Amino acid sequence: DWLISDFESALARNPRKKPQPKAYLEHYLKNHDEVPLWVLLRYMTLGQAFKFYCYQTESMRNKIAKGFAVLYELSYGEKINVSPRRLTQAYDHIKDFRNICAHEERLYCARVSPGHDISVVDALSDLQLVLPKNEAAQLTNDILDLLASIGEDMREADFSRLVTSMGAEHLPGLKERRNVPRTSLEARVAQPA
Repeated sequence: DWLISDFESALARNPRKKPQPKAYLEHYLKNHDEVPLWVLLRYMTLGQAFKFYCYQTESMRNKIAKGFAVLYELSYGEKINVSPRRLTQAYDHIKDFRNICAHEERLYCARVSPGHDISVVDALSDLQLVLPKNEAAQLTNDILDLLASIGEDMREADFSRLVTSMGAEHLPGLKERRNVPRTSLEARVAQPA
């Protein structure tokens, strides 16, 4: 019910909720009398999009998962199998980490999933399922650069505990970046995306 209510609110058809007008939604309603799902998804939160996916039939979730497998192959040049269950887990982890950030909680040592065994670095593999290769690589590079920069001001034992708490101890390239002079790291971190 709440998802339908959110859709109605987005389309200004729910009298109980005051909608926030979005020009792209108004355009489709005015000119086409309907809004394509891909346009409506831009209005939805990550949590709403995740719930919408979960409410789909098994057949539809299979099609969506296969679509992500095709996109992955196009971007990474590697064929993988993406099951609906794996995609559900990935989105659930991503959503949980997004919420941790939104509520200004500690991200570096956070763990999510029912078993509290997924670290922020584990979530990078989840993001690889849904991000193009260049965006996933940029995110990983940014994390490596930030860790290396932070590590310059920490004792080795403290840095090791930080890296372990993040699940980043096996992240390729971290050790090499700790030896990069600070000024070149700061320049790379300060570059706009």
